Amino acid sequence: MNIITAEWVGYGSRIDKEQSSRPRALVASTDAVAADYIAAKHILLPETIKNMPGSEKCLLNDPDNEDGPFHKFLVYASKETGGILDESFISLYENTP
Repeated sequence: MNIITAEWVGYGSRIDKEQSSRPRALVASTDAVAADYIAAKHILLPETIKNMPGSEKCLLNDPDNEDGPFHKFLVYASKETGGILDESFISLYENTP
């Protein structure tokens, strides 16, 4: 099981608290690539767009941006592990209070 706890998300920096938010989210999956993709697309990217609209960080944090480093990493990881990178094959379940 792969678990991503997105209590805090550094959308603009990993060390600057001013460029972070607190979505208090959790992603769990038996597929690490799918978990990374979903966390990036549904947690990290929306926080980046909300807090840094038009910034280059939006392109960097977009797992669907084929020219971006995040997408390239996920493609490599998918090839190495057989992980799923196609959201149409990933089931999402949301539990909100």
